[in-house]
Amino acid sequence: MPGDDDESDSGDDDPMPGDDDESDSGDDDPKPGDAGGDDADDNESEDPAGDDSDGAPDNTDDPVGSDDEPSNEQDPESESNIDICTTYCTLVTTHCVKEYAVDFGDQDCMSTCKTYNLDPEANPTASDSLNCRLYHAAAAAKDPAKHCPNVAPGNGELCNGQDPFVDKKVCGDQPNEWPGDIHFSSATMMEGFCQTYDSVCGNITMDKVKSTGSLHCLRWVGGMLQVAHQYPSNKASDFTLILPELHFVGSLFVGRGTTVVQLPKLALVGSPIDQEQNDYGLYIQADSLTELHMPALVSVMSSMHFSETGSWSSKYGLNATKKTSFVFPLLRNTRNLMFKKLWGVDSVEMPKLKTVSGVFFIEQTQKLKTFSAPMLESIKAQVRVINNTSLTALELPSLKHTADFTIVGNAKLVSISMDAFATFQSDYKYWKKSVQIANNSSLESISFEQLKSAGHLTLKNLPALTELYAPSLYELAKDGVTIENVGQLTNLNGLSGLKTVTGSVDIRNNCHLNDVSALSSIEILNGALQIVDNVSLTDAQGLSVKDAIGFENISGGVLIYGNDGTGVCSSE
Repeated sequence: MPGDDDESDSGDDDPMPGDDDESDSGDDDPKPGDAGGDDADDNESEDPAGDDSDGAPDNTDDPVGSDDEPSNEQDPESESNIDICTTYCTLVTTHCVKEYAVDFGDQDCMSTCKTYNLDPEANPTASDSLNCRLYHAAAAAKDPAKHCPNVAPGNGELCNGQDPFVDKKVCGDQPNEWPGDIHFSSATMMEGFCQTYDSVCGNITMDKVKSTGSLHCLRWVGGMLQVAHQYPSNKASDFTLILPELHFVGSLFVGRGTTVVQLPKLALVGSPIDQEQNDYGLYIQADSLTELHMPALVSVMSSMHFSETGSWSSKYGLNATKKTSFVFPLLRNTRNLMFKKLWGVDSVEMPKLKTVSGVFFIEQTQKLKTFSAPMLESIKAQVRVINNTSLTALELPSLKHTADFTIVGNAKLVSISMDAFATFQSDYKYWKKSVQIANNSSLESISFEQLKSAGHLTLKNLPALTELYAPSLYELAKDGVTIENVGQLTNLNGLSGLKTVTGSVDIRNNCHLNDVSALSSIEILNGALQIVDNVSLTDAQGLSVKDAIGFENISGGVLIYGNDGTGVCSSE
């Protein structure tokens, strides 16, 4: 080990990946089936904001499970693909020079890059893909002889239709590579490392240091780079993680007490050496973070998880209000994407993100107002947006597919517009392929213009809702539809295309609802028809819907009462 090898007292209080640091209930990162709201009632009975747990994620499960893969054909003129090609060509021209220079024939690098397929999973093990070439372009920083032949068209063995990791010995044979794990507890140790090495085959841990400034040489980490929180017993210290040359890391865990993260060249997170390391992905405890800079990050093979713990920030005197935004300008793909208990971040921007191959969670944030991912098309597991105090806009205009959709308890959310959203895609039994929207007190409009089929639709406790628009929805295939306590909605014309319902139609306690004639379009109702206690409606109008459907087409009975037509709402 270069330099001093004092490894005592690495910080027993630091939650390491897999540890539960504040009596975590285990529900913080749900496994498949822990859908965080299998129905809206579950979400109403729980108060996620009261969960004060923290610590690194338990990502031993992979809630991915659809055979409905997005196409891996890339649009040559796509702006996001051009940006990824810019990163690729920059890496190639930086790392593959002189005798290792890449010959692109009659075309230049950018033109050639546009012909490569982009694997939707952002998996560098994908044969004949841009992902594979991008990985080797980054890895060429430490070994151009090994990796540069694999970045060009028609050359090398790894990115041209064969298993890109036929050569399993990625580590251990480089003169400038530390062969195993390494622990740094002083700047002197880092300086000693950089005199001989610039990459690590295994894991990196560190403590008792204020920054990584002396580790400026680090280019490549095959395992996990783990930064424990750095503080004495009664006070947090300001730790800075600045690694100007780091291109690749298997996993990155940034603990509390880190104020600055600057990784300007980091392009890929995901280990080709030890796939188990990928379970941790990119995990950042952002309690004291004031700057997050990852402008070159293109793909994360596993989870991206950002969290804070307000009680810890208060205890150690941290000011989380300095943070304003997280921006990932080139990020294209990740598996699970989770923002939980963020207190100081007011916006998240991922302008090039296309695919989330696991879950998408935004939960219990305090200042987050907007989340923007305008190019995001596919989320293969559950979407869960729960108990966000300040969230006003959830901008996912290109989202076409997900497995389950839950938006609950966002007091300032005004509108939900998912007009590109067309289908639920999941073969996993854990996800109900449902839309659940509840307890959003400011929500005025809901639009799913292209949605054709869902498991069930639940709208509850939405006192400001005036518009519901889902004209293409013709089928509810599992648990029917529930519309309850939706205060300002006057009609159900937005559901006029509904033909087949498996489960009940339950319309109740909607103060201003005075027209349910759109339900007359239903042809088959494999459940009950319940129209109850809608004071601006009459029982006769409910019975008219029953007659239009036909009693013989309703398998679960009819319950119509309490619709007195007075328009007198008990809540007003």
